[in-house]
Amino acid sequence: MAKSTKPASYPGPASAHGRPLGATLLFTALFAGLAGFGYWYNQVYQFNIAFSRSFEAHFESGILADGKTRLKRVRTGHEGIDDLLALLVLFFSPGTYAHSADGVSGQAALVQQAQLLLQLVTVLALQMIEGSRARNRWTLLSL
Repeated sequence: MAKSTKPASYPGPASAHGRPLGATLLFTALFAGLAGFGYWYNQVYQFNIAFSRSFEAHFESGILADGKTRLKRVRTGHEGIDDLLALLVLFFSPGTYAHSADGVSGQAALVQQAQLLLQLVTVLALQMIEGSRARNRWTLLSL
C-alpha cells in the first residue's frame, strides 16, 4: 500500500481558507474605508479647492494660465479627443509658463509635471524592454 504524501503538519480541511475570518473582515473594512476616503477626496474635496475652480474657469473661458493665450479647442475634429487634448494642454500650462494661476504656484506645478513625466519614462522603458524580448516578438507589446 502507498504511503500518504501529506506532511505530518498538514492542517486539513478545517483551515483550508488560510486566513481567519476576523482578519478578512478587518482587511475588507480597511479597504472599504480607504476606498470611501479616496472617493470623497476625488469627488468632493478636489472640487472645492482654488486650483479646481481656477482650472474649470480657464477651461470654460478658453484662456491658458498666462491669461493671454487662447486655448485651441479643435485639433483632430473629434470632439472627445479634442476635449481631452485641451484639458491636457490646460493642465500643463501653469508649469510651462512658470507663474501663478489663481492660487497655483507655477513652480509647484512644474515640479509635479516633471515627476509625472519621469514616472511615465519608467513605464515606457519597461515596455520597451519587454517588447524587445524574443518571446514577445509577434505580440502587440513588441509593436
